Amino acid sequence: MSLISRFLQKLAETRDGDGSLLDHATIVTGSGMSNGNAHSHVGIPFVVAGGDVRGGRHVVHTRQSETPHANLMLTIAQKAGVQIDKFGLSNGTVDL
Repeated sequence: MSLISRFLQKLAETRDGDGSLLDHATIVTGSGMSNGNAHSHVGIPFVVAGGDVRGGRHVVHTRQSETPHANLMLTIAQKAGVQIDKFGLSNGTVDL
């Protein structure tokens, strides 16, 4: 995580128009599975930073088995102005 932290800091320090590169980007880091042995995609932890993402929070979805990773990707795409209603196996959006 220290590499991600340094990367985010460099983005925050780099001016871009009316803000920083971090202000104008959304960064997602995590894993494709929560349990590699079981190939489980339930409860995958992600770190999301930048853009208009509200920081300083730990969000746990109470219905993890019904909240696919694609929901996060759909939400990010929509926040970036992409006009789509579905991304892969998404079944909704998440609160960022």
